[in-house]
Amino acid sequence: MSADIRLILGETMATLPTLDPGIAALALCDPPFNVSGGKKNIDRSKWTTKAARSRVLVRDFGEWDREWPTNGAFWGFMRGWMTQVKRVLRPGGWLVGFCTVEATGQLTRVGEKAGLKKCQCFTWAKLNPAPGFVNAKMYSYGVEAAVMFRKPGSGVIWHAPIGTPNWLSTPACGGSERLAHPCQKPLAILEPFIRHLT
Repeated sequence: MSADIRLILGETMATLPTLDPGIAALALCDPPFNVSGGKKNIDRSKWTTKAARSRVLVRDFGEWDREWPTNGAFWGFMRGWMTQVKRVLRPGGWLVGFCTVEATGQLTRVGEKAGLKKCQCFTWAKLNPAPGFVNAKMYSYGVEAAVMFRKPGSGVIWHAPIGTPNWLSTPACGGSERLAHPCQKPLAILEPFIRHLT
């Protein structure tokens, strides 16, 4: 089996409109979560144990996650790229969009307004979630969600075994796989989608 695989580096809303319609079986997207605004990273260098001092706890992921002046502007951006993804998907093609658990309903509504059909939500349980913040009397945030959409039309690709659950438990990125991006997804969470939906 051969595939036409291209890697394109570019700004989302500048690049997607340049792609031909109907060329993709899967769009596997990890968009900004819009959770960084006004938050500061926590420097643990003065904490008492070596393990606690080992790194900064990231709460501000970068300008790319806080560039919208309002929540409405953020969801307008989300609808814009989802509309473009629908255009480049082949009929029956999949869009998997990661988000916070709390945002699954809003992402579903925006995807449906973009003309996609919501199929299911997927949960990623992290085996090594970031520790809770100082004085935070709550659980560590150890899960992320993904909403699975399909472009209307025939030709749906599905290679998952019958009974495959809609969750996966893997560690977050670490070791040699870890690069500079603060929100990098591990290959272990991405590969099953590629294997099952293409």
